[in-house]
Amino acid sequence: MRVLSILVICGLMALPSTLYSSTIMQPVNKTIDPPGTAYEKLASLKIKEIQKIIGRKLTFKEKISLFILKHTGHKRAQSKQGNTALIFGICGLALLVLGAFFPYAIVASLISAIVAIVVGSSAKKQDSTDKKARSAVLLGWITLGAFVVIAILLLVAIATLV
Repeated sequence: MRVLSILVICGLMALPSTLYSSTIMQPVNKTIDPPGTAYEKLASLKIKEIQKIIGRKLTFKEKISLFILKHTGHKRAQSKQGNTALIFGICGLALLVLGAFFPYAIVASLISAIVAIVVGSSAKKQDSTDKKARSAVLLGWITLGAFVVIAILLLVAIATLV
């Protein structure tokens, strides 16, 4: 039902352009937009703009389908780098805790934290609203900070024993 409503909106948006195509000469656009960009353009319009374009009020179902289209389009736009960075951040913190039992896990924790910071920062540059990327960078810095604190405590413990 949602897809049908979206198709109706898209069809009604295209209707005014087909009525005037015989009287107005427009240059031919040689580039073809990918299907995702058409949905992004439609989702970026406000309800009043769409009503002005089609020349009538939208029904309740059409408004709901437009609302759903706006929110699903935003979810598709999120990069997978944020997810990857978050996984590295969580793994880094978990490996730091496991480092109490397996000393070599601390080295893997350090590497994972650095990867989380780098990948999370690049994901934040692409999309500044990516919450997963922000969390990944925060977890990476927390892991690095905890690593430094543990290293200082170990150095102090070794210095007092000697």
